[in-house]
Amino acid sequence: MDLELELARALATGPFHLALSLAVRRRGLTLDRLCHRLAERDIRLSTAALSYWASGRRRPERGDSLKGVAALEEVLGLPAGALTALLPPPRPRGRYSTDHEPSLRPWRAGILERMAEELAMPAYSGLRKLSVDEHVAIDASRCERTRRVREVLRAEQEDVSRFFLFWHVDDPSAGKPEFSDLRACRPGRHRWDPASGYLITEMLVDRRLAVGDTAIVQYTVDIRGHEPVTRCTRTVSRTVHAFALQVTFAAGAVPERCASFHQAAADEADEDLRDLRVDSSRSVHLARIEARPGVYGIQLHW
Repeated sequence: MDLELELARALATGPFHLALSLAVRRRGLTLDRLCHRLAERDIRLSTAALSYWASGRRRPERGDSLKGVAALEEVLGLPAGALTALLPPPRPRGRYSTDHEPSLRPWRAGILERMAEELAMPAYSGLRKLSVDEHVAIDASRCERTRRVREVLRAEQEDVSRFFLFWHVDDPSAGKPEFSDLRACRPGRHRWDPASGYLITEMLVDRRLAVGDTAIVQYTVDIRGHEPVTRCTRTVSRTVHAFALQVTFAAGAVPERCASFHQAAADEADEDLRDLRVDSSRSVHLARIEARPGVYGIQLHW
């Protein structure tokens, strides 16, 4: 079907996430470029928030998010109110429990739901992250090159042998992310959607774990991005006892300023902003003890 016709139909009947994703495709902008256009209008949205909206994983509901939708209509060349009209009334909000068992509910929409179902992904893998140490490498072109991750896991169920990783790339034309430098784990099945840039990978632990057993796993994700990055983020779904996110820059590609932040959800405003100083190894980092659920990230101002 013609893209213009698809977009017209989605704007007439919804859903919101389909209309947004088609409008972005028609405009030919990467999510990073779209964020830049919004920033020119004093609207601060992350690529993760836009990605969640376009996939149906989350929806804008209040305040700054709704202002962002109005600005998106302008940037994407849509009539005023075209996207806003597709949004349902805001849902009531309650306290988010850090002790709840993780489920697929945050991903039960559109592309991610289908991918998870194809993998027969369980509601909960049975593994709890005690610590997460993530290191992002930025190359001379200001693009994300790799992410090296080290996690300490503890089994909360019997006979646990796997967990699942969700990844999203802003520029799917760079291809599916690949895994290397694997320790105590290996990739199993996966689903990759090149149109959206989403990847779900099953990771197999090298031994079966009983309740209380721990494992230390390490892996590197090769991103091969083509677009300069302005934010490096990691989502925490349950409280993590020790969390660290470090970003290292290639020589000649050090930002003018860096700041750490936290978001209660990917489509909510940045909070807990703190300036970061680049050290002698051309690195910045954030570290948190008892990191509560949400999105943790580092802004890069070039």
